[in-house]
Amino acid sequence: MEIGNFLKGYFKSVLVLEGLLEWKVKGYPGKIKEEQLKEFEKELNEKGFSSQKEMMKGIYERFGIEYCQQGISNLLKRIGAKKKVGPPYSPELNPVERVFQDIDLKKVTFYPYIKEAFQGNF
Repeated sequence: MEIGNFLKGYFKSVLVLEGLLEWKVKGYPGKIKEEQLKEFEKELNEKGFSSQKEMMKGIYERFGIEYCQQGISNLLKRIGAKKKVGPPYSPELNPVERVFQDIDLKKVTFYPYIKEAFQGNF
């Protein structure tokens, strides 16, 4: 008798869990409407934005909707866009850094008026 009740309870809970898995809730639709999102996506593909802050400003000016940076990240994820991240700064790749790394300012001959401007601190 106890095993029968156990099995009934078990199968009942399995059916409830299966019902929950099939429950098709779409979740929070977001602040921006679907047609606005399509407009934003079109503008993103055509013009592009240089930063998330620029996107936040553009969405606010165009649609009157405020987003934080995390909200913009979620929005980009929602439309399948990826953020472009540049490489980290490297002095070896900067041509100005490469020119000046070999120059010793103490050995450079300056014109007299430049030398006077620095008051001979070389």
